[in-house]
Amino acid sequence: MPEEVLSYVRRFVDLDPAEAKLFTRQVQVMTCSARQVLTGMGEVENHIYFIRKGIVRKYFTKGKEEVTVQLCSKGDLTSSIASFITGKPSDYVLETLEPSALVFITRSGLDQLYSCGVNFEKMGRMIFLEAMLAKERWDMERMLHSPLERFQSFNQKHPHLMQQVPQKYLASLLDIEPETFSRYKARLAGHAAAKNHKKNAQ
Repeated sequence: MPEEVLSYVRRFVDLDPAEAKLFTRQVQVMTCSARQVLTGMGEVENHIYFIRKGIVRKYFTKGKEEVTVQLCSKGDLTSSIASFITGKPSDYVLETLEPSALVFITRSGLDQLYSCGVNFEKMGRMIFLEAMLAKERWDMERMLHSPLERFQSFNQKHPHLMQQVPQKYLASLLDIEPETFSRYKARLAGHAAAKNHKKNAQ
């Protein structure tokens, strides 16, 4: 079992050796090709995924448009959370953007852990709470910050995603018109080039 998954869980609870063993029995490892759908719209979400490698996009469709709501990479959890919790069909699609390595737990697996003690119940509550808080912070950022501020903040926090994810998905996630996003990206590239030129000239 990848140690990074246990390290993630231990951010929320201290697992003794017996609990760690119980946890590792309930999680599974999978590898995915690029553009592999993990959860389809209208399907009931039965998994929570931890990303060891790769990028997963979460989106919904609005007419013919795909609206990206989340991009997750190494060290992140992703799922259609509302569907996982309620058992109702998912409003979202989860899809890998590149070859990925994932660790997942099923709903039944998590329920079995809950039955093993309060420590696992606390783990579940804390993980879901973190997901809710992250969504609320992101919603507020989109509402309160200008498009340029959203672009700059995302680039500062997730520079690897700015390089690896197609521009149309980034623009959708940040709620920025594609032409405006292109202008911001060109300006960013210009600043980087000028900085490198100044550094090489010294």
